[in-house]
Amino acid sequence: MGIERLLAILCEQDNLRDVVMFPLMKPEKKAESEICEVDIAAYGKLPALEDVENLAKKYLKETYRHCLDVAKVMKYFAKKLKQNEEIRYIAGLLHDIDRDHIGKDPSKHL
Repeated sequence: MGIERLLAILCEQDNLRDVVMFPLMKPEKKAESEICEVDIAAYGKLPALEDVENLAKKYLKETYRHCLDVAKVMKYFAKKLKQNEEIRYIAGLLHDIDRDHIGKDPSKHL
């Protein structure tokens, strides 16, 4: 007997759909026009990639390779999704900029 049937009996429900805890839902397909695009103007002027890479090299000692890999993956998917590759690359490279300084305490992670 499944958990849903047991719940249906306990809750006195005639229909199993009323007690299913995690119903399977087909995700809605969004039209391409509905996909959110990052507006560069909202960020103002982006820093130069060279400055961002220098910043990452300065502060990321142990996790630099991880952040670089994340940046490359984000850039790849940005291109595939027709989004701004530069913004995604910068976000990926700097996403764990404080990791080496906080150690293993996630409560201090920004």
